Amino acid sequence: MDVPEGLRARPATIADVGAITDLLVRRSIEVIGVPDSDEDEVRSLLTAPERVLERETLVLEGDAGALIGFIDVAFGTEHPAYRHVMVEVDGRHAGGPVHRWALAAAARLGETCEAERDAPRPVDVASWADDPPTTAALEALGYRQVRRFDLMERSLEPRPAAPSWPAGVTVRAIADAADLAQAHDVLAEAFEDHDGGGFPTFERFLHDLESTGYAPALSTVAWLDGRAVGAVIVSDVFPEAEATAYVNDLGVRREARGRGLGLALLLDAFGRMADAGLRGAALHVDTASVTGATRLYARRAALRPLAPRGRLSVRADEV
Repeated sequence: MDVPEGLRARPATIADVGAITDLLVRRSIEVIGVPDSDEDEVRSLLTAPERVLERETLVLEGDAGALIGFIDVAFGTEHPAYRHVMVEVDGRHAGGPVHRWALAAAARLGETCEAERDAPRPVDVASWADDPPTTAALEALGYRQVRRFDLMERSLEPRPAAPSWPAGVTVRAIADAADLAQAHDVLAEAFEDHDGGGFPTFERFLHDLESTGYAPALSTVAWLDGRAVGAVIVSDVFPEAEATAYVNDLGVRREARGRGLGLALLLDAFGRMADAGLRGAALHVDTASVTGATRLYARRAALRPLAPRGRLSVRADEV
């Protein structure tokens, strides 16, 4: 594809971490009013296992080499049913010709890899829920909304109520790599029932934890009859709010669902966060979750959605 006049496109490099972070932070402040990323997160994205930046990324440069756009395509096991792409452009280009070019380029990035499959996967783009220019650009290219992920939060003051554990369940904080492996197994099974049916490999899972502020003392595994049946992974930092912990992942195996274990794990995590001196908790939830998580979290865990900060998953079979 021809690059828009006056711009230059090239693969991203590690040297671009600062400029990419600046772009992402500027756009999140424009759309939701707070920063949504940091350099550790971007560096982790670019250095993840099996990444091939020459094939999977593009940056757009404008006048004097200023970075005005970033495109990233994920081919990992966490998205087996579709190609997940991230496209961000400087606010002055949002919804305009440069943005539309970037979205089309993202859909075509990595087509050689897709050609090796029997059937190419649909393209999935994450966007802010309250970003009209981006929504209009996506709709013009044939994308449709398939999922919405709401950011929910709660105060930890006063200290949340203690959980009620299902009979026979014990829980302990993650202490070592063996516990993390058990947590990963639980989460990988639990996420089979989510849209796309995938979860990162254990190697990628460990890599991603390094950039999230992962807090082992706040993260737990639940056990029943000697088998790990539930897990929650928590970070004690959250770029969007001070003194706030973020629940990265929460999952329960199918055979242990319907007994209140997910809620108990969440409430237990809230208590651990409060004991660590944190004042708030946040998480994203799939509003179409088969487990009815949104209603459960609002009714039983005192979480409330922050409307302007929702994320959409929009998808197209052909772009």
